[in-house]
Amino acid sequence: MEGKVCTQCGKWKEYSEYGKNPKSRDGLTYQCKTCKAIRGRKYRKANPEKKRARGRKYRAENREKIREKGRRRRVSKLNAEVSHTVEEWLELVTMWDVCPCCGKPWSEVGPPTRDHIVPLTREGATDDISGIQPLCQSCNSKKRNHHATNYMEMWENDSDGVRVRKDGWEVEIGRGGNNVKEGVLV
Repeated sequence: MEGKVCTQCGKWKEYSEYGKNPKSRDGLTYQCKTCKAIRGRKYRKANPEKKRARGRKYRAENREKIREKGRRRRVSKLNAEVSHTVEEWLELVTMWDVCPCCGKPWSEVGPPTRDHIVPLTREGATDDISGIQPLCQSCNSKKRNHHATNYMEMWENDSDGVRVRKDGWEVEIGRGGNNVKEGVLV
């Protein structure tokens, strides 16, 4: 068994008990993983504001990266193949001026959220961009685990390409070009 002495606790430990450090001669840290973890916990406990500030700064600078990582984790956890990119999503969002469900402009309802037309928890779900639509947070939350076709039963379709909701709002079927005019979306 090969190993070395930890500079913190003074105990001999196997190499597997040390983290990697490419700058050291042997390529390992000087402190064992246990001592390093204890030291880190003490520092974070003594400096909670620095820890919070570092976390806030990272989250502010990496908002999209964090969202994408969470989305990918959720998709893989549900055994679906992660297949669309952030670029594809942003391109899809630019095709819509309003939420395709409620017809409200993004400026009014906030940034669009990804909605899987066939929910990932259902058979036949895909994370491919063709199975994604942008919805406002409210509509996406209301849709919950329903298939888009079941959820859209609240709509009545008009033959001239205009979707008429049962509450009287009209939304042009198709992507983009949706505008609000006198309380009616056309």
